[in-house]
Amino acid sequence: MLKRRVIQIDCMTRVFLTRFFENDITTGTDDLKGTFFWLVAALAMPGIFIPWLRVFDWEIALLMYGTDGLRMISRADKCFYLSISMISSGALAAMTWNSMLPDRRDALILGALPVPPTTIIASKLLALATYLLMIAVLTHSAGALFFGTFLSRDQSFSFVVRGIVGHFVASAAGGIAIALTISALQGACLSVLRGRVATRAMVALQVGTVTALTLGAALTLPASVAVRTALGAPGAESWVLWMPFVWFLGLYEVILGTNEPLLHDL
Repeated sequence: MLKRRVIQIDCMTRVFLTRFFENDITTGTDDLKGTFFWLVAALAMPGIFIPWLRVFDWEIALLMYGTDGLRMISRADKCFYLSISMISSGALAAMTWNSMLPDRRDALILGALPVPPTTIIASKLLALATYLLMIAVLTHSAGALFFGTFLSRDQSFSFVVRGIVGHFVASAAGGIAIALTISALQGACLSVLRGRVATRAMVALQVGTVTALTLGAALTLPASVAVRTALGAPGAESWVLWMPFVWFLGLYEVILGTNEPLLHDL
């Protein structure tokens, strides 16, 4: 019985995972699935280009203000990257909107099969976790390597490792948090509402998600600049501390070993 359940979960997980690539970009065809991975590769570019574009300024900051000054100045760049990565993750979730949760097609096909609902849900959650982890690795690995090494000049090897790990963990956690928030809102909407009301609410939720992502993109640059002031002078620019990507900057800095209470609170 257990072996049969494992086989069912394995088969359905593969099917659900494939569904994530059947969207408006791939149009469900195998030859165009590569387009999706090219998109993910494009999303990885900021993590590669930002350190190379900023390396000269970081070197000047290191010479003038030391390692502590470099860490303070680079927080704006970290926030900028974290914001971009979270918005990108939200955009991918919006593109795979219909694949985040079991839909009508799943109910019609799987509902007629002798498969327990718990097996279906477990398979869907496993496929979602696999998808999000795959996106995180493909998108943030290069950025973690470049940010971690470029910002660790004159530091110990353990600090270099913490820099790479901190960047990857914070970036991946931020992107996954946005995707899971969107999925949770979808689930809550479908759990509370029914019929046409649920359909209209889902459309409104999707429009609201895209609007929120657009607003977040517009605030990315000013918020990233304001972070330096907000962290350097508590009480100043306090509005930026409510931005989600700043919370993950706190995670980033805590992994690096900061002792600042505000960053621990974030």
